[in-house]
Amino acid sequence: MAQRPRRAQVSVLDVPDVPVLVVQYSSAPSDVVSFLQALPLVLRSPPLTGLLDLLTKYHNDRSLESDWPTPCLDKEVRQARLRSIVAAISIFNRICIGGVNVSKRWPASADPTFRLPFSWFVVTWAAKVTSVDIYNDIDEPEHRDELCRVLARCTNLKDVHLPGHLDLLEAVTSPARCVPDLHLRWYEFYDDMQPAIALLQRWLASGHARHLFLEGFLTPMDTTALARALASSPTLSSLRLFASDPVVSSIIAHGAMLSSLTKLDACVHSSDLMSSLLSLLPLPTMKALKVSAYETDLSDCLFDMLPQMSSLESLSLNTVELCSTTVTRFPFDAPSALRTLALADVSVSETNLDVLFQWAISSTHLESVTFQCCEWIGSRMPYVTTTVQRCIGAGVRCMRLENCGMNTRHVSTLAKALHGTQVRIPFELDLSNNPFLIAGTQALLKALATCTNVSVKLPSALESPLQDTERLYLVKARAAGVTIDVRDEDVYIHSPTAVNA
Repeated sequence: MAQRPRRAQVSVLDVPDVPVLVVQYSSAPSDVVSFLQALPLVLRSPPLTGLLDLLTKYHNDRSLESDWPTPCLDKEVRQARLRSIVAAISIFNRICIGGVNVSKRWPASADPTFRLPFSWFVVTWAAKVTSVDIYNDIDEPEHRDELCRVLARCTNLKDVHLPGHLDLLEAVTSPARCVPDLHLRWYEFYDDMQPAIALLQRWLASGHARHLFLEGFLTPMDTTALARALASSPTLSSLRLFASDPVVSSIIAHGAMLSSLTKLDACVHSSDLMSSLLSLLPLPTMKALKVSAYETDLSDCLFDMLPQMSSLESLSLNTVELCSTTVTRFPFDAPSALRTLALADVSVSETNLDVLFQWAISSTHLESVTFQCCEWIGSRMPYVTTTVQRCIGAGVRCMRLENCGMNTRHVSTLAKALHGTQVRIPFELDLSNNPFLIAGTQALLKALATCTNVSVKLPSALESPLQDTERLYLVKARAAGVTIDVRDEDVYIHSPTAVNA
């Protein structure tokens, strides 16, 4: 008997635009590739095909993140990759401009006022342009003029990184623009800096300035007006200063509190500036603080501040000293709110480190602790192991000891401290980028066999020895429930996740 014809089952993917929406709401490029490769060819539109080609054929060993979710249109976009971007452009929610591209392969301009096809292409999709990241200088005046006219059409800019060109700065800070995040590199070989300060004053008073990063403002000049604008801005919440000591000096000389700030990242080269700058912060409302001050002892200043920083969630100290002998244990009016603590190339006494961690682990939210380039760790292993144990006890999820020169002996000592650790919340110890050998790994494997919910990240150089499954120490570790996990170039060893019966 002949069967009655049946209708093919309808899938939600057959609904127009659904595949595009699925892609647009996927943040990971690998997820986009997997979805598009599994999508039937009949449902793969030309824009989706162009996107798949871009992410699989033409990225030329570039990171996939450079093309999704926000492609950067710059002078490096060439030939086949260019064609794929043109085909897929309607799929992207956001576009970044990274410079000027002079290729003739972009669609022909329909506007004679734009000489470069690239410029007209960007203007056509100007509503999608949300960021500008121009690192290299643009020497050709005609190219810069055309780029300025392109930027004038981009009304949705959110994040702008520029070299020191007045015309570009004018284009993105005009009253018609509402750029919240601005990063300026203005070393002495760029345009005159004084007119730039007037543009920054206007932007800081506009009501939409949120984050400002000044780099290379080194030329001695009168920056009083800028200091006044920084202090009086009603909306500026984040300030980053690098190689801009004259600006820091002006802020200090002006003397007004930076009352709107909640985040400060400052790198200064004068030992007299940092303490004075920190004294102008609204301590109770600060959420993030990162300081770099070469050969500057901040012990007294920092430990006077910390009890008042009841909202601080992130503290990062780089190339500073905490060696003063006058520091005492301070009283806590309330627990710390800290979530992340990072010490990079910091010289610190054991007493002051103890005071710092006394404050840090009073937080019930502390998630991450990082030591980076702290070569003194090897000579203070008893104290380091105690600090690791304190962090585990405080519920820290991740502790990193990066580039700290830890050898096999140091790691073996640390393994003894980990022995028998039982935690409910998974804990990861990152020991990558340290020069210990396989004997240190063996000690860690033995320790993890007695632990619960503890993981250790190892140097990538140890991947090969851990692939030999017949080695006795690996056989014993696996029998005890320890697992080895290799993800790309990252190597992890994990303890059992439940206590063995």
